[in-house]
Amino acid sequence: MSHLRFYLPILGLIICSCSSNSTAPEESKKEVQQDLLVGRIAALYPDDGYMLIQRYRNIRTTENTVYYSRNQHGEIYSIALNEQKQGQFYVADIKSSNFTINDPVFQRTIDVPLQDDLAQSDTETANSLD
Repeated sequence: MSHLRFYLPILGLIICSCSSNSTAPEESKKEVQQDLLVGRIAALYPDDGYMLIQRYRNIRTTENTVYYSRNQHGEIYSIALNEQKQGQFYVADIKSSNFTINDPVFQRTIDVPLQDDLAQSDTETANSLD
């Protein structure tokens, strides 16, 4: 009987370890990045077609980065930054008349697939059509 007390817990551990659910590892999910508040609309010059954005942090003008503003009514408008800077201000082209001074400016980085990923996606699409 004393041998049973010794072997019973060991036997239980062996059974539990054998019956563990061995599934494939989960695919790593990409972490969703929050949009960054990078500045505010400081001045509008609609006759000249540009506005000044006062920056709160560094603003990157790369191809995979978009900028937008949201007014007090919740409407969202795209902002086209150009390469000009004036001190703490960035210059942006006005494409709409719906901006107001002090509207916040947000930055969103878009994930751009690599060329290899695009080619693989095209190949998979073509194979699925056959």
